Amino acid sequence: MSKILRFIFFKLLKFIEIILILCYLIIEEVLWVRIGLPIYRQLHKIQLLQHFEEYAEKKMNPWLLFILFLVPFVLMEIIGLISGKMFISGHFIWGILLYIGKGLFTPLVVFIFNAGKSKLLTFKIVKWSYHFILWLQQTVLYQSIIEKIGKLKIRIKCYFKSFKGEYSFIKRVKDKTKKTYHSLKKTLRRPL
Repeated sequence: MSKILRFIFFKLLKFIEIILILCYLIIEEVLWVRIGLPIYRQLHKIQLLQHFEEYAEKKMNPWLLFILFLVPFVLMEIIGLISGKMFISGHFIWGILLYIGKGLFTPLVVFIFNAGKSKLLTFKIVKWSYHFILWLQQTVLYQSIIEKIGKLKIRIKCYFKSFKGEYSFIKRVKDKTKKTYHSLKKTLRRPL
């Protein structure tokens, strides 16, 4: 009986690990790469925010920095939960719009975290969460999923390129239609 419970327990842990990794990958790929990263790069160009980085690292009170980090982070997570509820209840457009809204908070949270990283990591909850994400990225399962997603991206890009490329299906249909049109045109011009 003990072996069966242990087996079930480890399978349950593996399932939870897969769910966490998939959630993280969705957030990473959809929110961060597509929406957050371009905004984050623009934030870095703003002169006032560059001064904030220096101030946060050198002079800002750690508790104030923690609150500045926590407020947009909590808002971001609440929006994510509401977005999930919208998806489940069948309001897909509202769910997508809220999910994009969550993506707009992500760069701000990352910016504040990076600005005061050393001070924020003095808080146990932030340190634990940060190390948990780093551990998750190092798991074999995460690495294999990343590899499979990379291969899938390449296949999807090749598939879409085939619609536009020299030997694409659409190009072949256009060429075949053009040939048929020209042969019909020649045939109709010939005397009977």
